[in-house]
Amino acid sequence: MHRNTPGRAALLSALALAQVGRLVDLAAEVDAWPGYEVLRGPETGLVPLPARADGSGELFVLADLLTTHISICDQNGYTGIGWVLGDNAEHALWIARWDAFLQEPRSAERYALRLLATLEEDREQRNRQRESELQTTQVEFFTLGNPG
Repeated sequence: MHRNTPGRAALLSALALAQVGRLVDLAAEVDAWPGYEVLRGPETGLVPLPARADGSGELFVLADLLTTHISICDQNGYTGIGWVLGDNAEHALWIARWDAFLQEPRSAERYALRLLATLEEDREQRNRQRESELQTTQVEFFTLGNPG
């Protein structure tokens, strides 16, 4: 990546946390998308979520998380990967397409910062909305003390 663009890990994280519809909408702003070939996937599988046992600190599998992943190669020769929690092949594909597209230096310079800022703003807005919804259901408990 160009030194003035965000790192690949930051972009992949933002893409995975984004809503797939938003990725599609933002793709419409790109002048020309390169063609691509699917190298592998989409595949769903389980990824273990490790946790530590109480006093002993030993690792155990708390749960298995369902994930979907795909890898593509675009016509410019860049390999894109897409991983997402859950069973959503379309989301994984759009992550991989954006990943490959933003590896091309001119594309990264033109779109990466704006894409990342937009996706982070969207995520913050969803978090604020979720927090607001939770506030409406908050219950405050109090106890009446015995004055005697």
